[in-house]
Amino acid sequence: MNRDSAQCYPCSLEAGSKCVRCLETPWRNSIKYHHCCQACYGKVSSEDKYELVRQESVAYLDRIEEAGQQTWNLSETALQHLVLPYRSADPLPQYADQAKYLHPSHCRVCLQECDDLEEHLRAAQHPGATSKEEYRHLVLRKASGEWPQPITPQVLRCRLTAFKLEMSDEVFKRAPCACCARLWRQCKLTAVRFPPPSEAACPGWLPWSDEEWVLHREAWYNAVDAVLSTESYLRDFFRAGDRVRDAARAVDTFEDGATRDAFFLTKAAAESWLRRVKQWKQNMRSDLQGDSVPAPGNPDRSWLLFRTSEMQVESDTGTISCHLCQFCLGALSAVTRDDAKSPKVRMPSQARANGLWHGPDPPELSELSYCESKVINLARIYVSVKRVFLDRGSYASTSRSEAPMYHQKNVVAYPQNPDAALRCVGGVGLSPEALARTVLVQFVGGARQALRLSSDLQVSVRKLRRAFHWLSDHSWPFMEATKQRGSPDDAYLLEIIETTLQQYESSVGTVEGGVPAELIQAASRIPAEKASVVLQGPTNCTDAGATEGTAPGEDGDDDVEVQCAAAVDGGFDACSPLRLWDDIMKNYKVAQACEKELQRLDEISEKSKIHELKEKEAQAVAEAVQGIAKLRSKEVRAELEKFKKIEEGEKEVLNIEHGEEFLKSSDPFFWCACFMRLFPRGDCAEKCPERVARLSRREWAKCLIMRADFKFWRLDVEFVASLYNIR
Repeated sequence: MNRDSAQCYPCSLEAGSKCVRCLETPWRNSIKYHHCCQACYGKVSSEDKYELVRQESVAYLDRIEEAGQQTWNLSETALQHLVLPYRSADPLPQYADQAKYLHPSHCRVCLQECDDLEEHLRAAQHPGATSKEEYRHLVLRKASGEWPQPITPQVLRCRLTAFKLEMSDEVFKRAPCACCARLWRQCKLTAVRFPPPSEAACPGWLPWSDEEWVLHREAWYNAVDAVLSTESYLRDFFRAGDRVRDAARAVDTFEDGATRDAFFLTKAAAESWLRRVKQWKQNMRSDLQGDSVPAPGNPDRSWLLFRTSEMQVESDTGTISCHLCQFCLGALSAVTRDDAKSPKVRMPSQARANGLWHGPDPPELSELSYCESKVINLARIYVSVKRVFLDRGSYASTSRSEAPMYHQKNVVAYPQNPDAALRCVGGVGLSPEALARTVLVQFVGGARQALRLSSDLQVSVRKLRRAFHWLSDHSWPFMEATKQRGSPDDAYLLEIIETTLQQYESSVGTVEGGVPAELIQAASRIPAEKASVVLQGPTNCTDAGATEGTAPGEDGDDDVEVQCAAAVDGGFDACSPLRLWDDIMKNYKVAQACEKELQRLDEISEKSKIHELKEKEAQAVAEAVQGIAKLRSKEVRAELEKFKKIEEGEKEVLNIEHGEEFLKSSDPFFWCACFMRLFPRGDCAEKCPERVARLSRREWAKCLIMRADFKFWRLDVEFVASLYNIR
């Protein structure tokens, strides 16, 4: 142990919150670790812990001794205010005994309205109150000297008026922070200015005087530029330079002859990959510059600030005027604790520049429908049960474009162990068969063919082709998933994309858009009485069919399918072989019952009901025959054989399509692979090792939901449900 290891809390923060022993790993927050990391704490003996505490105690006592003993002589301003009463010949004006109007923002010395107190004090020139500090000192001393005072009706009306103004829509109106793009109430934001380094006057939000600003402006500007620069984001978070060098190194291995350890089998494949990486780097730089603002005084550089309607950029100097939240404001205006007050700018933890940029929403992805967004995903972690109301008369009258938004119900079903049931990348996009197993459709009212008009279920080959080509040179996770070893990436990528698109063209029947046949065939009909738009509430929480005075469950016809929220009826199982076989057996029993009834009526010569029963018998037989015809395919026979094995006690095996490795939730690209529409460029990851300021899971999720630059994070109910389910 040495004396340098003894540090107080502020000094340890100045040193970067590193372990006092190894000086590398951040120390644990708990007090029992004594500013050590978990690994070093286990190596510290009891004697070392005692010595560490002793050194910290000696350092504290030495610092107190050097500063001298604190004394007081009743001349301090704070003590005079608390101990000595203030007697003034000019008391504060009294509030009226009647409920006369008085503006909530008024001067206490003259009771005049003043929205800007500093401007009012300069104009009024009250004796002893020419600044805000003097005004506050004078008013507090006079109020304490004249205490107690009655609360008059005018005071009550004034405060009620202030409360009314605070409850207005203007106060609760939200606006985004220019640094983190999160929505805040406007009263929680602070107006700031980012001047060029040649500015003579210090901005009001920075803790310096004009003289101190001249000393620190260059260092502060360079520190802010390092935090907000688009080139820093491209280098640190996208690792563009490293990835281009790795791709170029793969080409050089063929020239050096050391091809044994190379990933690519041919030089043409390596060169094709290098072209894709260079194009990706150029696209990322272009998108970053398009979604940023020019740096003050240097238009050749760009800062990752969110452009809002309130932001103003001066054309001559480049000064940026915007609003910041308290967290970003504190990080960008931080200074050291010593007398020098040197700039100590740090990265705001939830800033866009901290690996949370996302970028502008590309039109190639924004035009995708609900099902098309599912097709482009590289992995899946849940199954969606989507209910479509075809009968527009079952809900309030509205436009056709608004109906899917408000009158559809979705259920997101997760496996018991999400990490073990993920589907890895096995190509580009989901096939029509895989889409039918991912999106289970239920429809209420209308004919099955009416599902072809549902906009959410439609898949357009033309839109998918545009989306895949955009992802192929803008999304790094998609590029790695389509990286090919043997053939050039251009030809391989075009081949696998067109293979997927041809499957949808064959299923839909056109390239312009339509509902895949697999979705329509797998859709299940839900009776209207079991799919009520108006849910049951506290006023009708009795058992279904129960009469007044009847106890729940007694003489009542409890409908389990209606009352049980866990019983989801529909999806791919609705048209499964087991369901078909069950329908066949029901129709067979109906035909048998009709045959017995016909024999009984024939014996008693009852001719009135014979014709009706014969029609019912013929209909049941016809439906049973149709069901048997559907059971002739190989897939259906395989399902029935699997069901037979289950009945015989054999262990059932769940077959899930996947690649060579499962995608773990700890993977940095986990959320991007599962929600390609929400994370198109691969950044904004939950676990980002390049992130400068640490961000917890809860802070990461809350930050995305509060963002103003991309609203679909909070509008996608399946993404929000996944956050709560997995995290």
